[in-house]
Amino acid sequence: MMEGAGSLAHVDTFSYVSRVRGDWPRSRPQDLVALVREAAERNHDRDVTGLLILHRGRFRQWLEGPPAAIGPLRRVIFEDPRHHVLAAQDTVSTRHRRFPDWPLHLLCAPEDVDLRRSPVLDHVTFVPKALLEARGPAPVSIPLAVANCAAATLCPARQACVGGGRPAPRHCPAEKPICSGRAFGLPDPLLLASAAVRGPAALRSWLPRPEDRFDRAALADVVEAAIDRLGEAWRADRLSDAEVTLALAELYRVLRPLCDARPVWRSRARVLIASLRGSSAVIGPMLEADLLIRAGFDVIVRHGLDTAELERSVDDLAADVLVVAGSRPFVSHAERVELVRVRESRGLARRVGLVVDEPSGGAARPWSGIVRAVEAALGRVPLSQPVTGAGSPETATPAPFDRRVEARA
Repeated sequence: MMEGAGSLAHVDTFSYVSRVRGDWPRSRPQDLVALVREAAERNHDRDVTGLLILHRGRFRQWLEGPPAAIGPLRRVIFEDPRHHVLAAQDTVSTRHRRFPDWPLHLLCAPEDVDLRRSPVLDHVTFVPKALLEARGPAPVSIPLAVANCAAATLCPARQACVGGGRPAPRHCPAEKPICSGRAFGLPDPLLLASAAVRGPAALRSWLPRPEDRFDRAALADVVEAAIDRLGEAWRADRLSDAEVTLALAELYRVLRPLCDARPVWRSRARVLIASLRGSSAVIGPMLEADLLIRAGFDVIVRHGLDTAELERSVDDLAADVLVVAGSRPFVSHAERVELVRVRESRGLARRVGLVVDEPSGGAARPWSGIVRAVEAALGRVPLSQPVTGAGSPETATPAPFDRRVEARA
């Protein structure tokens, strides 16, 4: 994170539109990527942030930073022979940055730069050309939806959007409002999850400020949904274990203050989440435990157990349900052997409801389905309801489920 990027100190901002001289961004894309990377490194040292858009041979750029850095940078840009400035806005002083997490980031459509690679690169993001062609209120303005789309790097429809040139599906997260004083409403969970992957500075730019009036419970729901999106991206192998772990830490840091006044729950049941010997499952059990805890269950997590150790743990912990977490996408031989033994264990079948997260094969369910699977394994109405202070408990209870073994793909 850059020093001062999230501070309330005044920063100068300016934006401009220019025409590229020649066809060098398309014919020599490596020069363009190198230019953006070098500029981002210099901007980081100067506490400058900004966004650069390239489309149909024209640049649009927004830069913001300390007055001592913006003034000289403005002169250098205007004198650069690689482009011709067509329009520019005067420098304006403000307290809030629009792009606090980007020292410099380039947005373009695939047809603008001949880069046969992923739609998300270091300092470069491909977006649908329809977003780049949307007109803002001023010639040098940057459409809000473009910035949102660039931030939603976890969006499962991104490849289709970029390939087709138009946003898809119809209700695109990029069109939804964001907060932090730029628009009303709370961020889409997908945008929040993507911001968490980018880091704490990016995440803060999508959250309401402490002085803003917002529904704390609604924001907590959005953060929990963002945690669910991270789980889906991890299961689809679009994020590494390290990326998900760091992003979860950032979202938990946001969620904890929102849950200070959480209702007092009497545990519905005790759930043991365990990975088998030889398993590499780490993130999955973390996500499942978080969702089950928020659903009112008492959860304990154990790693690397064989069948005999599982049976002892079930007895020692008095668990009502055992969730066996499987590795994705790589499964070891030892894990497969233990999984067969678990399924054949009569002791476990007699003592506990069993939920097996299959290590491979089958269609993946929504991540939050773990709660329903555990309730089904219990085979009874939940044991308790939330206590809301001096008031009476809620009267609505979920319908009972038949006892069965639930296999989750």
